[in-house]
Amino acid sequence: LGGDYNLLPGKLALRSGVLFETRGVPVKNMNIDYWPVQRLSVHAGLTYRMDALELHAAYSHSFNETVVVAVGEGNIQQVVALDELGEGWTVNEGTFRSSSDVVALGGNYRF
Repeated sequence: LGGDYNLLPGKLALRSGVLFETRGVPVKNMNIDYWPVQRLSVHAGLTYRMDALELHAAYSHSFNETVVVAVGEGNIQQVVALDELGEGWTVNEGTFRSSSDVVALGGNYRF
């Protein structure tokens, strides 16, 4: 969900938005290599136009869900070393936290 506002028509545009995404994997399958967790992201940007040149700047921050996989509930087995029963150790138990920041800069020249 987002929008664009022309603060100075033909010169300066501001934009903002928000994104909500639900978790895409059961908690017992969380893995440090795969992060489809529930998240909320906020975005902001602007465009400044000088004749044929447009400069763009944008920023985004994602607040990701903290996932806790309790001991005994993990489902990802280590594949390289096996224990005495021929099974891998569970390697995805613990707390998973993350967030991200993205900055983008760009430009267009029309001729």
